[in-house]
Amino acid sequence: MQDGDAFAEVAGMYGGLQTGIGLFCLLALLKQTFYRSGLALLGLTVGSLALARLVGALLTQDPISLYTHATFTYEFITAAVAVCAFARTSHDST
Repeated sequence: MQDGDAFAEVAGMYGGLQTGIGLFCLLALLKQTFYRSGLALLGLTVGSLALARLVGALLTQDPISLYTHATFTYEFITAAVAVCAFARTSHDST
C-alpha cells in the first residue's frame, strides 16, 4: 500500500464490506424472513470471489501457491452449497 487512500480502500473492502456481509448472514441465520436472502447473498458474493480468483489464476504468468488452490476450493464449495440450499428452500418461507 503506497498511501492513505490505499490503506482506507483495503480497510473498507476487506474490513467493512466483509463484516457487513457476515453480519447479514448472521441475521439471515437468526431470522427466518432473511434466510433465502442470506443464501442468495452468500452464493453470489462467494461465487463471484471464486470466479474472479479462478480468472486471476488463469491469467497470471506467475506460479500460484497452495493458498490460491485451497481458497478457490473453499469458495467454490461454499457458493455451491449456498446455491443448492437456496434452490431447495421455499419462496414463501416465513
